[in-house]
Amino acid sequence: MSSRIQLTVDVEFIFISSHSKQTSSSLGTTILRVVDVGKSFGGVVAIRNVNLEVSAGEVLGVIGPNGAGKTTLIDTVSGFYRPDAGRIYVNGLDATGLPPHRVARQGVSRTFQVPKILRNLTVEENIRSATIASKRAEFERLGNVLMDRFGLNKLRDRPARTLSGGQQKLLEFVRAVVQDSSLVILDEPVGGVHPDMINILGEVIRSLNREYGRSFLIVEHNIPFVTEVCSRICVMSEGTVIASGSMEEILHAESVIEAYLGGGDAGG
Repeated sequence: MSSRIQLTVDVEFIFISSHSKQTSSSLGTTILRVVDVGKSFGGVVAIRNVNLEVSAGEVLGVIGPNGAGKTTLIDTVSGFYRPDAGRIYVNGLDATGLPPHRVARQGVSRTFQVPKILRNLTVEENIRSATIASKRAEFERLGNVLMDRFGLNKLRDRPARTLSGGQQKLLEFVRAVVQDSSLVILDEPVGGVHPDMINILGEVIRSLNREYGRSFLIVEHNIPFVTEVCSRICVMSEGTVIASGSMEEILHAESVIEAYLGGGDAGG
């Protein structure tokens, strides 16, 4: 990407965010706090004693072997599962056990491994429906900017179900970030996405974080993407967080080396 194009993109984000910088929290304020959270299914412990925080303006990556509990964690945080133990706080408010729509109202939006879009609506209608709650014109403008970045503008009148799997992922990402949430949770956002678009997605996340102060929690197996985008990384194994820090720090952690080289649980 040329420097002129990148400058244009940054100017777009600065223009949009000039009215929408988060005012309820400053950098360093805790957006998400997970305290000793556990969740079991029958006799199977999926996550246990998980402690995790995301600060305002932070991009946190969560990685780990298959079966480490990553998706169960974010499903519990976003209200799709009720935790068996522990507490979850969003923007300082107790969100433990709240249903997804109430967690969303407290400031959390998210994507899924399999995109949950409005399949029978057009691309444009999908994005417009996501901006309804914010009732802010700059988020409609942001949606248009992002559609252009991801090559979705030419598809804006097509039903969302006709998009490729990667395009549906990008559409769901746009829906998540135009909801004026303080925390965006992304579950394997680059799976099935074209490599060129993965690079653009990384640039967009960095721009949203830099110019908007938007916080992200990203669960992803693509380690180069996580390294490029995330300011801090948590590693999960066997249902709990075993390390946290920069990529350099966690690569030298014995617990991480054992988790990856020693094998992990089967499953997602």
